[in-house]
Amino acid sequence: MMKTYEENMVIWENVLEDITHPMHKYILNEFHSDLTQEIVFMIEEGHVEKDFNSIMNYVLKYLLTHLQIQIKNTTQYELLEKIVGDTIGNEVENSFLKIDSIDIYYIIEDFKSEEEVLAEMKEEDSTIGDLGVTMSINLKLNDKQKAIMDLFNVNHSFGRLVEDYLGYNVGTYINGVYWDNFKE
Repeated sequence: MMKTYEENMVIWENVLEDITHPMHKYILNEFHSDLTQEIVFMIEEGHVEKDFNSIMNYVLKYLLTHLQIQIKNTTQYELLEKIVGDTIGNEVENSFLKIDSIDIYYIIEDFKSEEEVLAEMKEEDSTIGDLGVTMSINLKLNDKQKAIMDLFNVNHSFGRLVEDYLGYNVGTYINGVYWDNFKE
């Protein structure tokens, strides 16, 4: 049975309570509600565990799926599909849908142990909301994948997607280049 938005938010709040590391909690707390709804559904279905690494691994797959959707929604894709048929769709799927075929990972900037962060928070009398944690999503593409991204001009829109779903405290780098340096 489908749960309401409010019911899912209660589950999400419970997931956040189970996350003990303040830096992880800060990052997850910044996620867009559409993404948290999806994560809750996947947790309820047993596909994602209630821990940060499991959630982030799912998020990376989620982002790649949406990258593929972005590519398929371009005018260039539609035109190529008319010319070469399913060949272009198979190429995009083979290059981007399989998480193993793309080197995508996250880095939490200035990561500290849970104990260090809790001690600093106590000393400074601060809360999780005061942390200001930043994270980067890094996409390292091979020549073929990069050519597809360039051909369909989705470098910028992918960076915007990551920012929209994960929050403004997340930077996206494609082969080491910040997403906003690409033209729309």
